[in-house]
Order: sequence, then C-alpha cells, then structure tokens
Amino acid sequence: MKLLMNPIFIGLCIFYLINRFIEISFDTDSFFHIFLKNHLNDFLYMPIALTICLATVRWIKSLPNYLLNLGMITGMTVFSSVVFEYIGPSYFAHATGDWIDVVMYVLGGSVYYVLQKKYVTNSVL
Repeated sequence: MKLLMNPIFIGLCIFYLINRFIEISFDTDSFFHIFLKNHLNDFLYMPIALTICLATVRWIKSLPNYLLNLGMITGMTVFSSVVFEYIGPSYFAHATGDWIDVVMYVLGGSVYYVLQKKYVTNSVL
C-alpha cells in the first residue's frame, strides 16, 4: 500500500479535492475557469482511480511489482465514461453527459499509462 503514499498520488488527490470543493474566484467566462470547474477533475480522476485499482490488485494478488496493462486502463476508462457520462445523467438530475469529459478521461488514462511505466520499477509488462 506504499503506492498510495506516493507524493505524486497524494498531490493529485489534494489538487482534486481543492478543485472539487473550494470555489476559486476567476472570471466565470474565462476558458481557465470553465476548464478548472468542468473538466480538470475528470482528467485527474483516471490517474487517481487507476492508482487505487493498482494498489488493490497488488495487495490482493501479493504482486508488488504488478502494473496495469493497456487493456485494463482502457477498460476502466470506457467503464468510467459510460457510467459517468451516459448512465449517470439518466438517473441523477444534477449530472450531465459531456463528450469533453470523455476526452479528459482518455487523456487522464493515457497520462497514467505513460507515467506508470516511467515511475514504477521492476515492471512485469
């Protein structure tokens, strides 16, 4: 579980929570404000969720050097996109489906895939 104590992971979680729960005053019509409030957390979600998944798989299987492969990352990205952008808005009035969020999930998963290989040693892939 030391993977969850990684400074990069902790930093992503803190940044996600700050962006999610603290209203920062910006020009509400600016691209920067719209991106921060509507899309940044969708980008951050995938690396955070995938790291938690990886830590869980390593713990359950007792494989400390295991990495998620591209198929697993793609599957989680597609699953998250369908649940949060298609199914969720059908059941929850406050949820909205947005294709830009799907792009953010894909970018977040892609960044995770690249960085996982760079920052995790003794890869089993």
